[in-house]
Amino acid sequence: MEIIYGNTLADRIKADMKQKIDDIRAEGARLPLLSVVLVGNNPASMSYVRGKEKACSSIGMLQRTIRLDENVSQKELNDVERKINLKKAFQLVPNIVKYRKILIVDDIYTTGSTIDAVAEVLLQAGVDEIYFLCISIGEGF
Repeated sequence: MEIIYGNTLADRIKADMKQKIDDIRAEGARLPLLSVVLVGNNPASMSYVRGKEKACSSIGMLQRTIRLDENVSQKELNDVERKINLKKAFQLVPNIVKYRKILIVDDIYTTGSTIDAVAEVLLQAGVDEIYFLCISIGEGF
């Protein structure tokens, strides 16, 4: 049986990610970006997002947080806010697309911005046909 030390493993993963990001930066390629839309002032959510911001910063990764009033639900985000959140959020590693037909599965369909953003990147990479499936559960309308 092997004992895994969480902190040691996390430090190794962070070092690997930092090296990969440094390599991407040296190549002049687009850096990875973590985009977060934070709705409201929930202390646990704010703490979680601060942790992600700190983690991104520690490895040289770009991050952006859009903070919205607590009275705004995700369904109420306008098309512009959704598109800002998704701008450059999806990227492909060169030569990663091996298939010509792709199925995108999303958990909710509100404005279609997520599907549009993913589809745009896939089309630019040479995918011929893109389909999407939305699976969601909820109560009321």
